Amino acid sequence: MGIFGCVCILASVMCVSGIFYEENPAYFHHQQASEITLVNDLLYVKEQSQSLYQLPANPCQAMRRLSQVDPNTFKFIVYYALPAERSRNAFVTTLTTTTTGTHAYPNSIAHQTLQGGHVFHFKVMFADQRMGCFILTTFIPHYGKGCRLLQTSASINKPVPRECDKVYSENCPKENVRIYYPHCPWGMSRIVSLRS
Repeated sequence: MGIFGCVCILASVMCVSGIFYEENPAYFHHQQASEITLVNDLLYVKEQSQSLYQLPANPCQAMRRLSQVDPNTFKFIVYYALPAERSRNAFVTTLTTTTTGTHAYPNSIAHQTLQGGHVFHFKVMFADQRMGCFILTTFIPHYGKGCRLLQTSASINKPVPRECDKVYSENCPKENVRIYYPHCPWGMSRIVSLRS
């Protein structure tokens, strides 16, 4: 094999290995936004990357689908607590799904995380309704890449499923901020019933 052949093979390997996990076709089956928008349960943010300074780090963040407006637009209710208070705040946001890169199906979601706040765009890195575990990732200029780990209310008090945990630990920054605490469900069911 000539030098040109070796260079081509090396370039191909570098291109394949340089693909971010969330855009790697080998994992597209776990990166569909519908795995999140079809969940009929409360989705708690368990933790998020410390590098996501522009995202709120309020405790007890959660969200739940209220309705579907069109194939790519949904209404979600978002919950969070203020650090010094035990009460829960809630607001309704529009969540949209889009397709990025070479994905065949929508793999990205965008929504507000705080009332009156910015709309953030997240790619689905991992989503599995059966496990009740989801990983969202985003890139914020000057801050870099970060992730959010979510679990359903049915799974939030259990260990993170092994496959989901492996994806998070191998593809997300190591420093994390804890968002979910055991007291978070307190008062949440009352707000859910009032807003449903």
